[in-house]
Amino acid sequence: MKSKILIVAILFLTLACSSSKDISSKNDRSKSKTEKFEEAKKLFESKNYEFVARSASPQGGGNIDMTTNQNLIRVKGDTLDIYMPFFGVSYMPEYGGRGTIEITGKPESYELTTNKKKKSFRIEFRIKNDFDTYDMTIDAGYSGYGTLSVTSNKRSSISYWGTIDEIQVSD
Repeated sequence: MKSKILIVAILFLTLACSSSKDISSKNDRSKSKTEKFEEAKKLFESKNYEFVARSASPQGGGNIDMTTNQNLIRVKGDTLDIYMPFFGVSYMPEYGGRGTIEITGKPESYELTTNKKKKSFRIEFRIKNDFDTYDMTIDAGYSGYGTLSVTSNKRSSISYWGTIDEIQVSD
């Protein structure tokens, strides 16, 4: 009888210790998420980052691998450098156009919204070139991945999924 009580007591202590370990590791993970969130917030506020797409999803459906296509949205201060291939319908094609969205310049508007509860970010900007006006939205988390949505008056909408990294200064 004493041995059964001893075994139950040992089993109970083992379970109690393992559950407290799980709670502390969850706290460590949440601290890590908070730290990553703060780092991402500093990156977006610095306006020194770039988005590189890994896949594109045109409005008509399908998913296009972008790993072999050159593409980039670079935010450096108040200037945007955009080169994104376009896969979709152009309602008013640009004469001599190359099927890309190419713009370098200052956006008409740029807004960063932070959601602390969801640990996410939304960056919205509007930028023009001689051909069209583009409304672009980047929804990103602290993990370094994000989705870019592009709408315009003369082309169908398209979204891109990719990575967001700090611009590295080369010596």
